[in-house]
Amino acid sequence: MHRFESIGLQIMNRTGAGGPLGHDPLAGVLGDRDKRTLAAQLLGQAYVTAYALISHNKKAVEQIADSLIEKKELFGDELVEILETAKLKIPSIDLTQAKAWPAV
Repeated sequence: MHRFESIGLQIMNRTGAGGPLGHDPLAGVLGDRDKRTLAAQLLGQAYVTAYALISHNKKAVEQIADSLIEKKELFGDELVEILETAKLKIPSIDLTQAKAWPAV
């Protein structure tokens, strides 16, 4: 959890004080040490999971990106169809392996 927290804190710190995380609803969470720790852990875990999903499905993600570049915008059913066609696979993540951790 400490590594997730470290990644999450880096992401939160990059937003700056004037960004979307600087408004009142989140200020209460970010100002509380325990809540900030939990939020950072959750954000870090989500980032590592997204990193693994994209790495594992690199070719399919590139095809999705190409579709978006070609069409410029995707909405509703069109987006769902492209995602279903991509057949993304959920990877197993071994957190004991260094390659599971993205460089941030």
